[in-house]
Amino acid sequence: MAAQKLSSLPVVNVADGVTNHTNTILNQMSLVTSLSSLLDKVGILVKIGDEVAKIHPYVNFAWQVLSVGFKVVQAQQHRDENILKLVTTMEDTYSFVASTNKLKNQSILQDIVNQILNQTIQCGYFIQQYAQ
Repeated sequence: MAAQKLSSLPVVNVADGVTNHTNTILNQMSLVTSLSSLLDKVGILVKIGDEVAKIHPYVNFAWQVLSVGFKVVQAQQHRDENILKLVTTMEDTYSFVASTNKLKNQSILQDIVNQILNQTIQCGYFIQQYAQ
């Protein structure tokens, strides 16, 4: 009985940790949504500018210099959205695992939970590197 309680503790603790991080990220999503909306609107202008810049090589060069900032911000936003999707998937996985009582009695499922924990550690290192 005590071993069963101990074996489910890491899953619950990790699930709580992932949920806390997800809540933090979701609180920041309003800013990301606003930025996304702005980038979509500016993106239309950048496409128009890309076409106009084809008129002359000097105009094209100037436009490339001016539009590089937008393209860098847009690429960063795309990477941030992918990290958010990863964290959300991790939270969904742990919510499912934590809510399943069958895991306590199934050694095969315990192996799967251990693999999930190992994958979570790898994802954590990845997210940590990304954040630096």
